[in-house]
This record gives sequence, C-alpha cells and structure tokens, in this order.
Amino acid sequence: MSPPVPSALADEQTLIRDFASRCREKIEEFENTQVRCELIGPREITHRGITFVDLPGGGTRRWPKDTYIEWVKLANFDCFLFVTAHRFTENDAFLFHQLRALGKPCFVVRNMVDRAIEDGLHDHGQDAADTRRQIQQNITTQLEPDPPDRVYLTSAHQPAHHDLQSLLAAIGTALDGLKQSRFIADMAAYGDGEEAHKQKRKVAQERIPPARAWPPPTAA
Repeated sequence: MSPPVPSALADEQTLIRDFASRCREKIEEFENTQVRCELIGPREITHRGITFVDLPGGGTRRWPKDTYIEWVKLANFDCFLFVTAHRFTENDAFLFHQLRALGKPCFVVRNMVDRAIEDGLHDHGQDAADTRRQIQQNITTQLEPDPPDRVYLTSAHQPAHHDLQSLLAAIGTALDGLKQSRFIADMAAYGDGEEAHKQKRKVAQERIPPARAWPPPTAA
C-alpha cells in the first residue's frame, strides 16, 4: 500500500507513522523532497505480514511518469494511498488515473484537515462543514476526468476524528485473505469507530470456529 505523492511528503509520512505506529518503526524526515525523489527508492515498513511502502514520487528525472508503474512494479501492490495536505499535481493525477485503469484500489487522502478547518474559520469565517465540502470539491476537480468516489479527510493529530476510521475500513475491504484479516484485526486500535469494531468481530468469528452443539448428557 503506497502513498506516491512527492508534494505531500511530510503529511504522507505522518499518516504512515500513524497507520504503522504499532510496529515502532520510525520513518526518517527528509528536508528536501526533490533530493529524496531523485536518490532514494521505495522504503518499506512491515507489520504482522502487511508491508507499507513509501514510494518516491513519479515525474522526476530518475522516476519518469511514463515508465513509473513498470519500474517500481506497482502492478504487484494491493492498493494505493494518495496523500496530500494541499493539492494534487498533474503527475499525481496522471499516476492516479493509470492505476485506476489497471483496476487498482486507490484511496485519496487529504491530511491535516484539522488545520484547514481552523484556517477556514479564522480567515474566512467558514464552519467545518463548509471547509470539508470545499476541500473535497477542489480535490475532485484536480483528479478529473475520473475522480475518486470519495476523498478521505484525516488528521494525524486527531486520528479518532474525521474520516480515518472510514479509510481504514475501506482499505480492509480492498485487501483479501490473510492480509485482510490481519489489517482488520488491528484496525480498531486507531479509534473507536463502529465500522472498525464490526469488521474486527467478523474477523474474530471467521478465525474461531463455532462451538459444536453436543447432545445433552443422558441421566443414569
């Protein structure tokens, strides 16, 4: 699962840290996004059989967008997270549409929405609902002509709020087999969403076979 959005490096890493916090791995901070994109390839964090991959951004000298999917072997990935705290670039939109054409599940995430809501209220007198709606409309426009069905608004500082639970539930649905079971089993740790607990109960029921109904003992 991968968030290949170079313009949103800090937010992408913050969100991945939140997703993978239980594996106690620290993602290094890179001050220069372009240097990272040019010199460093995919970075992996593995937790209980699920690998999160921080991908270098496409559309750079080392990672041209036209050959990006082939060179990074994106066809082998289960699903993708496109994460930003601002907007998506033309390169981001190009990769998003290429992956969608391959039938890959792609989740579009606007992180740091808590700050955007504060700024909207302070600068424009907008309430939270108006700010959320405006963000979703802007990102939908940036990813035309085939925008995502939903833009997930998240905050790494407030993981139990906004759309993180819905995002995790959607990712769990996109996975299959053991990966799905492991992901869903851990999902409730990131908040108290009812959907997370519902799917976790489902996994537990699938893992633990139902008790057999034995006939009652016969009295002597």
